[in-house]
Amino acid sequence: MLLRRELLMTIGSLVLINVLFAFGAIGLFVRMGPVFERISRDNVFSIVAGETMLIELAKMGDTGLQGNSRERVLDALQAARNNITEEAERPVILAMEAHLNATIEGDPQARQEMVFQLQELLRINRIAMDRIGMEAEQQGWAGAWAAVLVGFFSFVMSLVVVVRLRKRLLGPLEELYGVLDSVRHGDRFRRCRAQDAPFEVRQVAEAVNILLDERISDHLIHLNKREHLERLALREMLERHEEGCAVVNNRGEIVHASQRMLERLSADKGELLHGRITQERNADGYVEIIPLDGGAGRLCILHGSFAGG
Repeated sequence: MLLRRELLMTIGSLVLINVLFAFGAIGLFVRMGPVFERISRDNVFSIVAGETMLIELAKMGDTGLQGNSRERVLDALQAARNNITEEAERPVILAMEAHLNATIEGDPQARQEMVFQLQELLRINRIAMDRIGMEAEQQGWAGAWAAVLVGFFSFVMSLVVVVRLRKRLLGPLEELYGVLDSVRHGDRFRRCRAQDAPFEVRQVAEAVNILLDERISDHLIHLNKREHLERLALREMLERHEEGCAVVNNRGEIVHASQRMLERLSADKGELLHGRITQERNADGYVEIIPLDGGAGRLCILHGSFAGG
């Protein structure tokens, strides 16, 4: 995958996650709006109408309802009739309609019955408002927990994206720096491993490996003939060991290695193997260490397949 595409996908994923979280939170709170609208539409109108009629009946004299008071009572009763939302309201409205004319004419008994029915209408709507309010509270808790879950999911996905970015980009770059630093300190046989990386990073790693190989070749060319022959003879002897063989100096640096050893050092567990063959003691029989005369270094011979234990 191209580096530019890798970065765009990583950054785009983070942006997309946060956008989805934002819209998800907005959607959760938008769901609360219809609940409060339902309370206003279904119950508040009826309560206002009932209170209006109670006020006018309280102001009514012995002569009954006259003029604007009569019109307000009729309009309020019509509003309550058009806003029946509970089945219990229907018989109450019918009873008020039955006593309406007598109440308007000033009949005390009809007026008393009218007040009783209005109280019942208000009680029914308050109970309905309490029930809807509990539903709204439950939806609020559900929305809050849903927002928490969405936020947790966003956090986990962000971690996944960051880990992928570190593994695919930062890790290979750290490996590249480690190889160059090791070569600068004398380890000429360490190589870059960037198989799981963007295409551009793999190209850089391969170019660095080629330059390091050419550096070793140039170094051999400048050796004198005798040293060159000795190295060729040493390489031939090292190559005779099928599992891998290397020469390590007394500073723990690999100065010669067979091709098989180089391949193992470039494999997935190359760093662990590098640590094993630079130790000054035998490692569970897998790495055989033979000291060289004069304490100049040691010969490391591998036996069997390295398991990284």
